[in-house]
Amino acid sequence: MTQFDQQPSKKQIAEFSRKYRIRKISVLKAILVDMFGPSTDLNAIVEFESGCVPGFLALARMEREFSNLVGGRKAGFLTLEDLDRYAPRDVLGSAEVYYEARRPQAGETHLGRGR
Repeated sequence: MTQFDQQPSKKQIAEFSRKYRIRKISVLKAILVDMFGPSTDLNAIVEFESGCVPGFLALARMEREFSNLVGGRKAGFLTLEDLDRYAPRDVLGSAEVYYEARRPQAGETHLGRGR
């Protein structure tokens, strides 16, 4: 598991992700190898729930909040669409899944057990 300056709890990450309808957070390789130093930005690929398309300001707000969760290290989020435009898709293969929402089981909704 990726280690940050301040390690947020799984509950904190899950709450953050639910708040912003994030389905998956994958941390890019630089954080996983020796290139990750005290001044390195934390870059991550975020995948949102179906139908959730945050705007630029919302994404910036998420980055600031996530940065606070991991001890103040500057966070930069990329979406899959950003990868198509700005980065080679093969970075996905070098990313580590940091958080992935649990898929609801039969009889459950995203909020918990069905009625």
